[in-house]
Amino acid sequence: MTIAVTLLGRTIPDTMERAVHVLQPGQTITVDETWHQVLAVVEHGDIEIQTAFDGRVQLGEGDSFCLPGFATWIVNRGAGRAVVATVRRLLDEGSRP
Repeated sequence: MTIAVTLLGRTIPDTMERAVHVLQPGQTITVDETWHQVLAVVEHGDIEIQTAFDGRVQLGEGDSFCLPGFATWIVNRGAGRAVVATVRRLLDEGSRP
């Protein structure tokens, strides 16, 4: 039995921040520093993660991922919208990740 992973519809601690990214068909998100040190889950649809080194991986609903600190893009290659939810720890001033 597989249990689907989701970050939506759940309470998260005040020390965490959640974001929801909706990608229309063909839309691309350029990953920046706000994506570093996040846990991401594909909540709906299918995406492709591409790197500057021509790496590619296909992910679908329920798949989770973390991204490296180099040039990366998230692309919706499907016919419908894709939804990716992320959570990250909020850092206090002076604390390190």
